[in-house]
Amino acid sequence: MKKLLIISVLIAVAGCTRTSTTTTTTTTVEESRNVHTTAAGSLESLAQRIIDAPDSLAEAQALREWVEHLRRHNYTYKVDAFQAGTEDRVRTPSASKLPLRIEIKVYRADQKLHEFSYISKENENIAIIAKDL
Repeated sequence: MKKLLIISVLIAVAGCTRTSTTTTTTTTVEESRNVHTTAAGSLESLAQRIIDAPDSLAEAQALREWVEHLRRHNYTYKVDAFQAGTEDRVRTPSASKLPLRIEIKVYRADQKLHEFSYISKENENIAIIAKDL
C-alpha cells in the first residue's frame, strides 16, 4: 500500500507542471491635425522669430527660414514697407536709412493665412524677402 501511495504521489506530482504565459499588447495612437492649423502655427512661430530677433544677423536668418518655409509650402506673400510711425509707403526699403515697419501677408491661393508686421533691425535684410520692392 505504501508503494502504491508513493507511485500515486509521483504520478500526481509529474502531472502538475507550471506554465507561464506572457501577453504583450501594443496600442497605436494616431493623431490627426488639420493641415491649415499646422501651417498657421508654423507661420506664427516663424513670424515671431523675425519679430523677436535680437539683432540684424538673427533677423536675416529668420527671414531666410521664413522664405524657405513659404517656398516649401507654395505660399505666396506680399510685403509692404512703411516709414515707422506713419503710413508713408517706402518704395525702396532696403536702401532707406529711416526706421521701417515691414508688413507681410501670406496667402495660399486667395486665402490669407497670416499677417504680421515688425520694425526692421537692418533695412538691407528686407531684400531677402522683397526682391521686387
